[in-house]
Amino acid sequence: MQILLISGFLGAGKTEFIKTLVGATRKQCVVLENEYGEINFDSGRLKDIKTPDFQDVAVDVEELTEGCICCSMNLDVSLSILTIANSLDPDLLILEPSGVALPSRLLAKIEPILYERIGLLEPIVILDGQHYPEAAQNFPTYLRDQLETASTLLVSKSESWTAMDYRALRKELDIPDHVLIPESHYSTWRDRAFHELLERPLIIDGKAPVKVNPEPPSKEHLDHITFPDVRVASPYVLVSQLEALIHGHGGDVVRAKGQVRCGTEILTFDLVGGSYAVEGEQYGDETGVVVIGRNLNHEKLEYIFT
Repeated sequence: MQILLISGFLGAGKTEFIKTLVGATRKQCVVLENEYGEINFDSGRLKDIKTPDFQDVAVDVEELTEGCICCSMNLDVSLSILTIANSLDPDLLILEPSGVALPSRLLAKIEPILYERIGLLEPIVILDGQHYPEAAQNFPTYLRDQLETASTLLVSKSESWTAMDYRALRKELDIPDHVLIPESHYSTWRDRAFHELLERPLIIDGKAPVKVNPEPPSKEHLDHITFPDVRVASPYVLVSQLEALIHGHGGDVVRAKGQVRCGTEILTFDLVGGSYAVEGEQYGDETGVVVIGRNLNHEKLEYIFT
């Protein structure tokens, strides 16, 4: 079983990339993900994967919804990995930690359990090509840890970027030369490029422990509030709610996502920074809203959504 760590800040697009990776490689796969909030909407997305020739791919999604698998002492991710290896034994185990995670801590927990049946691939970080400046300014500890632990950096939402844009990004964020940055969006890749990501074992020097970065300062800490079973009278009401979040009427909202009932239908939305998208595609039957940010005002958010 090979382990692939895919990190990235909130809303970077980790789940969408994982769907594309698994669909292109057709690997027997388990995804161990850590949702920030009590409701996990991404598992439904991951269970609905199509290959380029529209064949279904079975994906087993294991969820850790309490705390962060990279920093919580209440959950031992190494035990979860060993359990998956012994019971499911997939070709590939993808670790998708929360966007506010320190992957260096996760690697330190994985290192002691590596042996001939469990290997570790070079980690990948997904960087939001539209909103990374905000993450770099407001949450530098998280972003720096993700960049320092990655061997490959993929830029999402970069369909219109040129090769010069990718090179400017490397210079702007001072990304080391050994980190591979493909100079095209992964939607343009051939299947072989995805397979190559799964052929790069991470070489860890057993004499030197994995470098673990310190906890971020309190000013970077985030809160989350969950509202289950949210209903709206029309899509226009949902749009007005999302506009209220963008304009700060519930605190400094960094990310919000959810599924809400609208009559007999369910609407899915995703909000990152100052932009959002609403779609009619449903992922599972669970509905609700998760809001992540700083200085969140529970009363105002409750008024907005209920």
